Amino acid sequence: MLNHLISSRSVSKAVIGGVLLCLSCSVLANDFSWKGSYEFDESGANATGTRSYVISHHIDIKKQGDVFSAIYWVEENARRLAVDERWIGDVQGDKLVLRYDRCITKNCTNHHKKGAAMLELAARSDDKGEFKLLSFWKGFKPGDPSWFKSGRTHFEKQK
Repeated sequence: MLNHLISSRSVSKAVIGGVLLCLSCSVLANDFSWKGSYEFDESGANATGTRSYVISHHIDIKKQGDVFSAIYWVEENARRLAVDERWIGDVQGDKLVLRYDRCITKNCTNHHKKGAAMLELAARSDDKGEFKLLSFWKGFKPGDPSWFKSGRTHFEKQK
């Protein structure tokens, strides 16, 4: 009887602890300020190895009322390319889901459907209580998705 009482109390404490942990993660993610500039760099060389490159992906996120809007653009070797897109974001739990809205430049070559998920950014807390920003690829993918795997830290918030 005593063992049953002790084990049921342990289970109750474990359940309560798990609920509090989930709530604290949710609070941490909701306290994360999604507004700001983010950057993700990838580098490599062409197929023959005669030309190297650095591609920088940029996202500027602003909030107007309850709606997040983002401008996405790309630089190759520090030269801005004509890939300016507007994405709309909404917070779902610990993630900011960014969806395609429209192309801003006239010569945009990307043809995404309006509302298509492009990228999810997740604010997660590590063991030290510091935020980690995880990238989950959707319609937007890096040049080499096998190297830059989904669910890892790629985009970094600029200060």
